Amino acid sequence: METSGVHHFATVDVIHETDCALKCYTIRECNAFVVTCKSSRKCNVRLCSLMAGFDVF
Repeated sequence: METSGVHHFATVDVIHETDCALKCYTIRECNAFVVTCKSSRKCNVRLCSLMAGFDVF
């Protein structure tokens, strides 16, 4: 997979992983996302990183 044109364009707080997927789905430019826990002790708030630039077929 060619990733030279990939860029991160937003990071938002979400409660559920599905909230991140929904945000990516509703933004036309978004075609990938990564969810990580905001705190290592308790994962009740997550960071959602939205990315664009992947070739999706």
